[in-house]
Amino acid sequence: MNTATLKLFISPIFFSAIVVNIHLLQVAWSTANLAGCPIQTLLLPSHPSLSDIANSTKTKAYSIIAAKGARPTAYGIASVVSSIRESILFDQRLVRPLSHWVETFGTCISLPAVIGHGGVQRTIDVPLSDAEREVLQKIAEEIKKNVKTVEEILPQV
Repeated sequence: MNTATLKLFISPIFFSAIVVNIHLLQVAWSTANLAGCPIQTLLLPSHPSLSDIANSTKTKAYSIIAAKGARPTAYGIASVVSSIRESILFDQRLVRPLSHWVETFGTCISLPAVIGHGGVQRTIDVPLSDAEREVLQKIAEEIKKNVKTVEEILPQV
């Protein structure tokens, strides 16, 4: 969401939002805040719309890859993996969006989780609107459908 913060001229360190579907960039705007204040209350008419911010953020990664190649994104991934590893090894209880088993959805899905000794210690219950929770449920159903398809295609090992 760095692109969104740049468009708002606010440091990314104060911006927080949950993305519930990275490929379609479904942002849970009800969770978006700047220094604890809901983003909807801070946007001026001159600011880009929330959908423009989401679309800009979605395409930013592609423009970086086009300009620099895929290698810089590999460093970002390695950095995240390293921080997860450290949180597990040193029981740091880092909170990070991470794909993990979520019982209420019956599948692995990326939601904020506390990561410490032994891996995921608990899922953070994100206060989503009804519409956002419905999108997340549809994503979970799609994941389960895809897993079932793969299980049918691949021979049992």
